[in-house]
Amino acid sequence: MKLIIAIDDTDNLESRGTGFRARQLGLSLEDLGYAQLLSITRHQLLVDERIPYTSHNSSASLLINSLVDIKSIIDLCALYLKEESAEGSDAGLCVAEYDCVSDKIIEWGHRAKTEVLTLEEAHLFAKNEGIFLEGYKGLKIGVIGSLAAVGLRKEGCDGRLLWLRNMRETTGIFNISDKEFFKIIQFKEQDKIFKIIYHKKQ
Repeated sequence: MKLIIAIDDTDNLESRGTGFRARQLGLSLEDLGYAQLLSITRHQLLVDERIPYTSHNSSASLLINSLVDIKSIIDLCALYLKEESAEGSDAGLCVAEYDCVSDKIIEWGHRAKTEVLTLEEAHLFAKNEGIFLEGYKGLKIGVIGSLAAVGLRKEGCDGRLLWLRNMRETTGIFNISDKEFFKIIQFKEQDKIFKIIYHKKQ
């Protein structure tokens, strides 16, 4: 079962950022045999003085193939955020089946890039859509960004890639048009194909 896990507002000014926490969480899911981690992306949301973000107001999403039931995934992610989110953070968690993420959730993601949204609106929205959304620590307003990240990740047209297997170990300058000389990792979402150069064929 393919799932999207999204987290937001897990840090403070002195701690490691949400991107680091997303990578740590994803690799923990793999190490425990809960999931196969496919990719992690960062999504930039609205920067506005009315929003109490830590530094950049960005959220992170993890795309996984779950090897256990969704409740087990949620329980582990919730425990992770409770234990690892920084003091003073307002962590939020959203978990949804990939195929159940609707156009309305994608629209929420786009709104979070241009509008100031509320905690109450996020919870009502998630309840109506039937997806898991919960906040931990502080004001718990990270639910707004985590819900947005789920929608933006499903659409597949937003964000920056933070993690893909072997991505950080790959070095060099590559010519993407030279397909005969390179292996290309491909992963497909709907009708969109993202290509990452992996390494040169021997």
